Amino acid sequence: MKEEKAIVIDNFQAGVAPSVLSGLSTLVNLDTSVSGEIYTKKRIDNAASGSNVFMKWHTTISSNKYELGSNGKLYKNGIEIAGNTIDSTPIGNGMCYYNGYVYVSRAAAMDRLEVSTGAWTNSWGSFQSSSYNYYRQMLVGIDDILYVASSNYIATYDGSNWINNKCAIPAGDIVKSIAELGDYLYIGTWNPNTQRAKVYSWNRQSNFPETPTEICSGGVHTMIAQGGMLYILAGQDYGLYAFNGSQIKRIASFMDYFKQSPYASTPANVGNYKQSTSMLPVDPQDTIYPQAISTYNDKILLGLSISDVSIWSSYYPFGLWSYDTTNGAIQLEFLPSQTTYHSTDNYKNGEMYIGYIASTDTSVSFSYGVRDTLYTYKDCYVDTYSVNSLSFPTDHRSYFESALYQVGTTNKPRTFSRLKIQLANPMPTGCEIKTYYRFNTRDNWTLLDTFSEQSISKEIPFAVTSENLQIKATFKGNSGTGGVYGSPELKNITIS
Repeated sequence: MKEEKAIVIDNFQAGVAPSVLSGLSTLVNLDTSVSGEIYTKKRIDNAASGSNVFMKWHTTISSNKYELGSNGKLYKNGIEIAGNTIDSTPIGNGMCYYNGYVYVSRAAAMDRLEVSTGAWTNSWGSFQSSSYNYYRQMLVGIDDILYVASSNYIATYDGSNWINNKCAIPAGDIVKSIAELGDYLYIGTWNPNTQRAKVYSWNRQSNFPETPTEICSGGVHTMIAQGGMLYILAGQDYGLYAFNGSQIKRIASFMDYFKQSPYASTPANVGNYKQSTSMLPVDPQDTIYPQAISTYNDKILLGLSISDVSIWSSYYPFGLWSYDTTNGAIQLEFLPSQTTYHSTDNYKNGEMYIGYIASTDTSVSFSYGVRDTLYTYKDCYVDTYSVNSLSFPTDHRSYFESALYQVGTTNKPRTFSRLKIQLANPMPTGCEIKTYYRFNTRDNWTLLDTFSEQSISKEIPFAVTSENLQIKATFKGNSGTGGVYGSPELKNITIS
């Protein structure tokens, strides 16, 4: 009788597959940088960003962190700066540092803070239009000019002249995001009438952009340049595109990577998520923030917000997703530290947003919060992860879910006898791996074992019979208990 082939779960570096039938279903808060193993991400701290203030914009000046909150107020190192004017209904439109000043946008005016003296100038500049002013993304170009997105215009300031209509985008298209690639400024738009997403290129000299590249429906959310390529997040299905200035290629739809919790009260939603146009509102104030994108080594980080709780109340996971530009791997790279945001039974109490991502080669910070109403938030935090930290998450927030393996048939299900966990090094004191199993994606998970022994492997009796099988493993690190800092280092799991 032919021996049945063992199932080996080990290809973590490939990331998450778009289908649960073809590869890993989820890969959350786990470090895949070391070939052949995975371990938990390190975390140094999380801090409340204010009572109920959601931080939407960020810049760092000489180690001082400036943030613009959803209340329209500017903060320095977490402390509100006095003196700035706010709108009657403030939302925190945009900010940027340029030549000694922090520029802060409101609906109809630009204010600025002189960093050296702390002096405020209210209504320093005006905008050509105050319509669709939710996102006034700004950047300082390679030509040392400040560029500001404003309705269907690009405003500029060269240190002497503020021009609020330097580049006029065709009427109907609203600027959502700007980025530069080479000598050109690229302008990502959204159209409230046609719902189309376009990217315009602009030579920075003309008063009008060149003919746009049309991408998809739903509008451009955000863009960033990396390695000679412009990466664009656009559309209602969170589509990621790569654009070299002339040709555009669709890389992935992140909607394929969201999963539905077995705790969901509406199982019918588990069908084709993409066909529900209400999942991702196309109004720009209800979608992804322009600073919710960054680069981290060779990866593009994306903060994917959950905007329609009536649809998303049971979908997970939520956090910072990544796309590896070297091998195309996708995973949930960083998870919010607050348990409210990473329990599959907690996506029921609000619309969850990521504001900004700030990254270096060794650390990543990001803001997040829950929106109660159109202009109010709660549970707002800023997390920082660092490769130099000795602190590891201790609450099993790091986990993966395997593919759903078809191991038999209805008439001939397969019977297993054991599950083996193989580590790269012996389990550190205070650390553990919990393994779970289920037979379809609508089942609740059944806990099989908790591996905490200080050994390099463990065999677990696994007497189950089924035609389908899925495995989940969660990781607990140690952040100093007993003088130990560490994480389980998993090589593979074998089921036979």
